[in-house]
Amino acid sequence: MSDTAVDDGVRGPALDLPVEVALYAAHVGILREYAAVEQRRRPAYGQSPARTCVDHIVGAIGEQTVARALDVDWKPNIGGTDRAGGDVCGLHVRATTGRELVIYDGDQLDAVYVLVLVRPPVVRIGGWIYGRDRERGVYESRYGRPAAWYTLTHLLDHWDTRPL
Repeated sequence: MSDTAVDDGVRGPALDLPVEVALYAAHVGILREYAAVEQRRRPAYGQSPARTCVDHIVGAIGEQTVARALDVDWKPNIGGTDRAGGDVCGLHVRATTGRELVIYDGDQLDAVYVLVLVRPPVVRIGGWIYGRDRERGVYESRYGRPAAWYTLTHLLDHWDTRPL
């Protein structure tokens, strides 16, 4: 694990993603997709049905990354949502192949949101922010989804300053 908050605005460590770790997270993501379909849950934030499986896999990789950075066991939730208690140790993990943390109108203002940038074989923690500080970002609708707050990595707090 190395600190990467140097020139690209990323506010946290980079972790190597061994193939067996990525495969486990991908398996969890696929199981989440199957559970959502079986439960007839619609995509929560307006994603196309074709995109949700990828989002579940990327999200699982993000959660596993945060658990590894905290040196705790990852206990993935397969068949339900974890909006109330967070994904890992009370933290709400938002993983993406992009560069922005997204916070939606219905998200908790007192919760801590962690951005994970997923670009195998390396994943990076992009930083964190309280939901109430979402106005650091830009509020807009993108890709046909409901409006949300989009916050770039350089506007997030460094991983090492997160509340414990």
